[in-house]
Amino acid sequence: MKIAAALRASIDYLMTGQEPAPQAAKPIEIPSELASFAKRRGIPYPHVELLLHFHNQIVGMRRDQPDVSPSEKEWEDLYDKVLPHIEKALNSGKE
Repeated sequence: MKIAAALRASIDYLMTGQEPAPQAAKPIEIPSELASFAKRRGIPYPHVELLLHFHNQIVGMRRDQPDVSPSEKEWEDLYDKVLPHIEKALNSGKE
């Protein structure tokens, strides 16, 4: 793995000499509550996508709790809390 990282090559390439076939991206399903909240507040799609990603990360760490879809208010609260992180993540690629 260190060799692959140093060469900036995939393990598959080092083993076979060929890059793996690209995987088709899975479509992102936006929950209706999130879509309604985003439309009401005029939130851009990249923010919605990252907010959903953050939520999925939190849910993934809480396996012992039932999977309940957040309400519009809960999406809004989460968005307000993570907005600085979303802006930082989106702006880091522009520098």
